[in-house]
Amino acid sequence: MSTALERPKLRDDLRIVRQVKHGEVTYVVKDPATQDYYKFSAEEFDIVTLLDGASDVAGVHRRYASAHPDVEVKKEEIEQYLKSLDGLKLLERTGKEKNQMLVERAREARKSKVFAAKGSVTYMRIPIFDPDQFFNRTIPYLRFFWRPWFQVVMVGMMALASLVIAVKWDEVQRGIDAVFSFNKSGEQWLTLWLTVFTVICLHELAHGYTCKHFGGEVHELGFLFLFFQPCMYANISDAWTFPERYKRVCATIAGGYFEFFIGAICAFIWFATTAESSLNAVMYQAMCVCGFSTVAVNFNPMMKLDGYYLMCDLLETPNMKQNSLGFLKTMVRRHVFHLKADEEWEGYTLAERRAYFIYGIANIIYMAGLLTGLWLLAEGLAVSFLDEIGLLAALWVAWKLFGAFGKKFKGFVAELAKANEKTIRTRRAKGVLAAALVLLLAALLVPVGFDLRQKCAVEPVRQATLSARVGGYLNQVLVREGDAVAAGQLLAVIENRNVERKWRSLDAEVTGVSRQIGEAASQGDPARFRALQTQLGQARARLAEVEKDLAEMRIVAPFEGIVVTPNLDQRQGEYVGPGKPVLEIIDPRELLISVPVEEREVNRVRVGDTLEVRLKAMPAERLLSTVTQITERGEKTARTDVAPSYYVFAHVRNPDTGALRPGMTGTASINVGSRPLYEDLLDRASKTLKVDLLF
Repeated sequence: MSTALERPKLRDDLRIVRQVKHGEVTYVVKDPATQDYYKFSAEEFDIVTLLDGASDVAGVHRRYASAHPDVEVKKEEIEQYLKSLDGLKLLERTGKEKNQMLVERAREARKSKVFAAKGSVTYMRIPIFDPDQFFNRTIPYLRFFWRPWFQVVMVGMMALASLVIAVKWDEVQRGIDAVFSFNKSGEQWLTLWLTVFTVICLHELAHGYTCKHFGGEVHELGFLFLFFQPCMYANISDAWTFPERYKRVCATIAGGYFEFFIGAICAFIWFATTAESSLNAVMYQAMCVCGFSTVAVNFNPMMKLDGYYLMCDLLETPNMKQNSLGFLKTMVRRHVFHLKADEEWEGYTLAERRAYFIYGIANIIYMAGLLTGLWLLAEGLAVSFLDEIGLLAALWVAWKLFGAFGKKFKGFVAELAKANEKTIRTRRAKGVLAAALVLLLAALLVPVGFDLRQKCAVEPVRQATLSARVGGYLNQVLVREGDAVAAGQLLAVIENRNVERKWRSLDAEVTGVSRQIGEAASQGDPARFRALQTQLGQARARLAEVEKDLAEMRIVAPFEGIVVTPNLDQRQGEYVGPGKPVLEIIDPRELLISVPVEEREVNRVRVGDTLEVRLKAMPAERLLSTVTQITERGEKTARTDVAPSYYVFAHVRNPDTGALRPGMTGTASINVGSRPLYEDLLDRASKTLKVDLLF
C-alpha cells in the first residue's frame, strides 16, 4: 500500500470550487501542478472532506458510515476510491515521494515542452508558451473593456456596422467569392494569411484576458491545426472553476464577441476608403473573415470550438461530444448487437438521454460529411497536381482521416465474432457467410457511374497571329502582354524606308503621267493620249500594291481581345521578316477545354456528355460543360505531356472576373455512363501501376 494511503490527506495546494447545477451540488478540483481538473459529486466529496491525515482507511470508513447511516458502503469500496485519488496524485505524499513526483513532472515537462504536438491529425495542439504572467502584467491597462459603458459602445458599433453591411450588401456579396477563392496571387495569399492570423490572435487573446479578468489562470497559448487549417488557441480550462455560470459563458464567447467588434471596425474603414486603395481591400478581407469564421466556424457546436463549449456551458454538461458518442455506442452495443456495454446510463434523466441521442446523431452526420468533403478536396488537389502519384497521396489522406475508425470497426467485428463464435460455426452461419460472399462477388458486377479522367488544357476558340506581309523594323509597339484591345485598334507600326521611297516615286509618277495626259488631250494627240492612259493605269496598279504594303505595315486588331505575346516592349526596333509573327491576340470570352483521350477510351465518349474540370490554378473551383467536338487523329492541340490520337473539346464561358486563361492545365472528368465495378477498379489500378512491366 502506498504511504499516501496509510493516513490519507488531500493536498493543501488543490483549488476546490463548489458549483450548483439544477439544485445538484458538485465540486471542481484543480491540480495547479498539472493544470488538470476533476469533478466530484457531493457524495464523493463527502469522503474527500474526511481525508485530514489523522485517520487511516478504516477510520475514514467508520467516520463516513457514522455520518451516513442510511448508506451502506464497504471498507473495500472506500479503499478502492482512495486508491483512485492516489492514482490521480491528489493525496499528500512523503518528502521522498514528493521528490520522486517532481522528477516525474520534470520528465513529463520535457516531453510536453514547446512545439510538442498534442492530439490527432485532424485536431492537433502545439503549445508555445505560458502567457499567465504576461496577462497579469497587462490586464490592468485593459480593464475598461469590461466596463458597462464600453460594452454599450461595442454593441452600438456592431449594430451600426451591421446596418452599413445591410445597406451595402450587394457590394459586399460581389467580393465574397474572391476572398475565399483559391485563385490568388502570392501577394494576395500572404495578405489574406496575415489578416486571418491577426484576427485569430486577437480572438484568442480575448478569451485569455476575459478568463483572467474573472480570476482564472491561463497557462497555455499555442497553435492549433483543426482539419489541417492553422489556428491558435488559448487554454482557458480554468473557467470551469468559476462558480457563476455567466462568467464561464463570458469567457467562452469572448473570442467571437471581440472578433465581431474587430469586424465592425473594419467595416467602417472599408466604407470610408476608396475601392482602389490597398487599405480598402485589406479591411474588406478582415470584415469577411471576422463574420465567416465567427458564425460558420467558432460558433459551430459540432466542432470543439467556442460554439461547442458555449453549448456545454448553457446545458451545464461538459464533454458533450464524448458523452453523446459514448451513449450511442452503449445503446447500439446493448440493444442492437446484444454485447456487454462499458458504461451505464441508468442514472441519467430522460432529457439528458434525449440530448445525448440528438447531438450524437447530428455530430456523426456532420463529421462524416466534413471528413468526406475534406477527402474529396484533398483527392482533387492531389490528383490535379501529382497525377497518378496524387492518388497514392489521396489514399494516405484517407487513411489519416478514416484509419482510426477502421481500426475501431475491425476490433468491434472481432469482438462480435468472438461473442457469437458458437453461432458462426453452425451450418446455417456458414450458409450466411457463403451467401455474403456471393453477394460481394455480385456487387463487383453492379454497374457504377464511370468518369473518364484525363489531363486537360484551356485553349482559346478565337485567336489570331498577326504577322508582317512586308519585312521591316518595328517602329512603334503600342501594346503590352495582357492589354485588352478593341477591334480595329492600332497595335504596332512597321517601318520600311524602301517601301516608303517606292511609294513616293510611284506617287510622283502617277502625278506626272496625269499631267502629261492633260497636255496630250489639250494638244489633240490621240496616240500619245492612249499610251499615257495605259502607262497611268500601270503606275496606279503598282501604287495600289505599295499602298497595300504600307497599310499592312500598320498592325491592327481584327477583333476584340487580349494581347498574349510576352516582352513586346523589348522588341521595338527589331527587324521582322516577311510573314514573321509580330504578336498574337485571343478572345478570352469563349474558351475551349481540350482533353486528350486514349484510343481505347474514345468510343465511350459522345457529343453531349457532361464534363467537369478542375484546374491547377483554381483547385477549389469546378467548371461544368458538355462535349461539343471529338477529333480523330490529328495534330496535338492541348498543352499536355504526350500527344495522343484523339481529342475531346468542350466550350466554356469565361467568368466576368476573367479567371480563366489559355494555357491553364488541370484534370477533366467526362461522365461516359456506367460500367461494372470490377472493370472500374481494374482500370484505376492499370492507370496507377505500371502493369506493362508484367508483360
